[in-house]
Amino acid sequence: MHGKPVSQSEKEFHENDAFLTITTYGMAIKLKTLKEKIWDCLILDEAQAIKNPITKQTKAIKSLHTNMRIIMTGTPIENDLSNLWSLFDFLNKGLLGNYQEFKAFAKRLDENPQGYQKLKMMISPFILRRLKTDKTIIQDLPEKIEVEDYVTLSKQQTALYRNYIDNLEMKLNELDGIERKGLILAALSKLKQICNHPDQYLGEQAYLAKHSGKFEALKNICETIYEKRERVLIFTQYK
Repeated sequence: MHGKPVSQSEKEFHENDAFLTITTYGMAIKLKTLKEKIWDCLILDEAQAIKNPITKQTKAIKSLHTNMRIIMTGTPIENDLSNLWSLFDFLNKGLLGNYQEFKAFAKRLDENPQGYQKLKMMISPFILRRLKTDKTIIQDLPEKIEVEDYVTLSKQQTALYRNYIDNLEMKLNELDGIERKGLILAALSKLKQICNHPDQYLGEQAYLAKHSGKFEALKNICETIYEKRERVLIFTQYK
């Protein structure tokens, strides 16, 4: 039930007594008929979609009637412990208390870190965790190999970096408090841009490989991968 008008989806839902119904979180909000049935089992994939307990989507999912509830997620906590509370409010309502009670409990954890162990003991019986290192689950997954390669800055990068540091040092001597902290945070971003490529920092568009040690290293790696007819996935903060 996806990609069709709501009225058509509602009609098809009533006409078909399917063994399995698959839909999206968005459609679960729109289709009123989903709430009219008592489901044998409700399974949420990418269950972090209901991590925020106050959103319309989360409330709609939790209002569905079912005899059994299962969630699958690789990130049960993305922002804070309230994400975990929301998931268990769906799975086993009341196990972690109401929202206000849990928020108060979470605030006390800094002063009473033993509370983390108590929380772990409460939720662990309901969790099946798959580890990538478990060969009984995934036998064809290759070992993870990490190689650190330190790259030297180009002459232009080195000059820009040193000049920025010198100017920063003079400015820091004139500031204090929140202004000093703000300048340092901004400097970290600018220095990272210089290390990525000078044109990133200067706002230019040439992006010649020879002007960035990092770009040169990436070029060499990708040329080798291309010649071997392999594939590469690159993660970068700056494009």
